[in-house]
Amino acid sequence: MANHPLNGWTNSLTGGKVENMKAQVCAVMVLLGLAGACKTGSSNHFAIYLTAERVAEPDRFHIAGGPFASALNKNVTSTNDWTNVALIAPPVFSEKDIVTIDFSNKLMKVKPVVFDRLPKASVWGTQFILVVDGQRIFLGNFWTPLSSFSTTTPTLLPSPLPEWNTLFLSETRTNEDDPGPWSDPRIVQSLKKLHKLGHVEWPAIVDNVGSTNDAPH
Repeated sequence: MANHPLNGWTNSLTGGKVENMKAQVCAVMVLLGLAGACKTGSSNHFAIYLTAERVAEPDRFHIAGGPFASALNKNVTSTNDWTNVALIAPPVFSEKDIVTIDFSNKLMKVKPVVFDRLPKASVWGTQFILVVDGQRIFLGNFWTPLSSFSTTTPTLLPSPLPEWNTLFLSETRTNEDDPGPWSDPRIVQSLKKLHKLGHVEWPAIVDNVGSTNDAPH
């Protein structure tokens, strides 16, 4: 039988050389301009990826009589399964860019370079998917305080304070006993192993807001 380019892939499967086959597949994808698809399977343990297309969010906008949700969700199907959602590689940031995450204060301290990669602020939010140790944990949004809308997804809100380099973690909880999406055990355990959990101080300007009203005139 004449040699065929696919024979090597077939032989690698039967011979158990899966990694070799994966490398060949990625090489072909690079030639086709699809290198990003290979990168999403990288060695990152914690990564925030933007979605390539909008994913529908049920009951997303809580505005009386607002038609915005149907307009934004047009031609997309609501789902809680993000397995097949196309992601944009490389990630906006990963554990390598994180200094400390404080789940008690809902703050994430990151390296300054992260703010250069954040998407442009949008009142509609910019969707991302959190991937932890290869698992897609949840769909979230980069958010802005300039938006008059709200979302039921977890959010990352960049701090407006210069040089603080911090993101606010926000989420919607069903009740007081609900720990919330950011406290998912898979996230906590992964960050614990990476030694990324700790305390992030609120800046003095925030701590002093409550005391300024009592200051002598």
